Amino acid sequence: QRLALAAAAASLAKLEKGGPASAGSEAAKERAEAEARLTYLKEAAKSYEDFGPIIDCVVWHDGVHWRAALDTIELHQLRPSTTSIAGSSSAVAEEDKVQAGAGAGAPGGSLELFEPMTDFRVERKYGTFSAVDSCNFAINIYDEGATLSIVVDCGAHGTHVAGITAAYFPEDPSMNGIAPGAQIISCKIGDTRLGSMETGTGLTRALIAVLQHKAHLINMSYGEPTSAPNSGRFIDLATELVNKHGVIFV
Repeated sequence: QRLALAAAAASLAKLEKGGPASAGSEAAKERAEAEARLTYLKEAAKSYEDFGPIIDCVVWHDGVHWRAALDTIELHQLRPSTTSIAGSSSAVAEEDKVQAGAGAGAPGGSLELFEPMTDFRVERKYGTFSAVDSCNFAINIYDEGATLSIVVDCGAHGTHVAGITAAYFPEDPSMNGIAPGAQIISCKIGDTRLGSMETGTGLTRALIAVLQHKAHLINMSYGEPTSAPNSGRFIDLATELVNKHGVIFV
């Protein structure tokens, strides 16, 4: 949209440099058309919403697990041609090196370069969209392959708490958490579309994950003021999890 708008403005400016055109002449018609095109693009830009790059996804069953592969070419095309961002040059160069070895001549982010992934709990693998955004993600596949969930953090708080809890540095024990090496299950309860606010669906799904994986302890440091504390569906489910299944809720 912006490129089309810039091209239309440049085209009109070029025509205007030629001076006034007599009414009905080809030059006048061409200028009128350029003006109309520029006006239309300006009006269209007011309602234009850029949803960002498109990622193509393929899901299939390999006979054992559902798997998915992502085509992130559009994200890689956003990379700057020069390394003006501090620290980005080495990451981009390293990524190019890896991709050059993985597929001869294949552009960065190509489907053929993507290592297929399955539910995170199965293989504990995560991916990175590109070296520029450095955004890590994991996947879960539901509904017999009909729904692919690409999960990213909506904030750094979970990583922060996980570090306090289970950080493990054998070379430097002073950096360890309270329970070094404890296994952490990350349950995303915040919705990125709502500024990371938790939802009832997310909370319920997290409690189901706790039960499925037989977790021993829950840490929940989300929350905001409420006029009706200790009430509601989530409280009922959490209470059942503690009293019936012996889970510790912090």
